[in-house]
Formats: sequence, structure tokens, C-alpha cells
Amino acid sequence: MKVKNAPYKGYRRGDSFLKSTLLYKGFRKDERGSSKYGVDFDDREYLQDKKVRIASIKVWHDGSKVVGIQAEYRSVDGSIVKGGQHLSKNIESQNPAEFNLEKDDYVKEISGFLDKKEETIECLILRSFTGMSLRIGQPKNNSKLFKLDINELEYPSILFGTMRGKC
Repeated sequence: MKVKNAPYKGYRRGDSFLKSTLLYKGFRKDERGSSKYGVDFDDREYLQDKKVRIASIKVWHDGSKVVGIQAEYRSVDGSIVKGGQHLSKNIESQNPAEFNLEKDDYVKEISGFLDKKEETIECLILRSFTGMSLRIGQPKNNSKLFKLDINELEYPSILFGTMRGKC
């Protein structure tokens, strides 16, 4: 029995992997499934040429969806570099949920639930290699599950995405 693999959203049959993937200083930035709406962001400008890994992630949630995210990075020399606050609305009165990683730990899995139209993240679930986890938000009955494609020998090293609203 043959099973055809369904293409990723935003990835057309016949496209090569290289056409849908950008390489930045030897790291992969996967563009498959990227949104056409909103403001793109990434933290490259904060990191310059430093080799880093994610040390912590802050996530703001307004009760129905994720409205902001910020990462802090640990460089090879152990120093911490703050990434940008990527916010879709003013959230000064809200405290972020924080996912802090130990020095040798890394993000192993990012998943959650999107709204029915797949426009907003209702619930975000972060898991580390050592088993720490954080769940932000609550999915609704008609939410759609998502899971980011993180290869076994690869870990996320920079935050990027698309935010609707101010950024």
C-alpha cells in the first residue's frame, strides 16, 4: 500500500526543499506555511553574529490568544542577550508566562492549538529536552492542533514569525 505525503501548508508539490527554506549563516529558517498577513519579525538584529541558543521564552496571553512573545538567548560565552518584544497589542498590565531553560537544556517541542480559521494561537505548549513543560492558554472545542517540525538532532536557536497588530 502506498501512502502519499500531504504537502505542508504553503508548500506546493514540485517545490524543492531549498526553495522553501532559507539558510542564514548555516542555520535553517523554514518558510513553509508562513502567513501572508501581518508583520514579520525575527531576532537577528539583536544577536549580530553571536552563536546562541534559546535560554528563555516569555509569552503574553490575553485569555483567548497569544498576544506577545520574547526570547532571551545564551551565547557560547554564557552571556544573555534579550531578543525583541513582539507584541500584537499593549500588554503592560499583564505578566508573561516564562519558560526558563537550564544551561545545557534546549527546546525540544513546540505545539499548541490554533483557532478555527488558523489565524491566532489559542494555546501554546513548550517542552524541553529535560522534560520541563509550560502550557499557556486554553483551546476551544473547534481548535486545530499544530506541532512545529523540529528534527531530532536540531534545536530552535532564533525566534521568528508573523504578528498581527503592532510589532
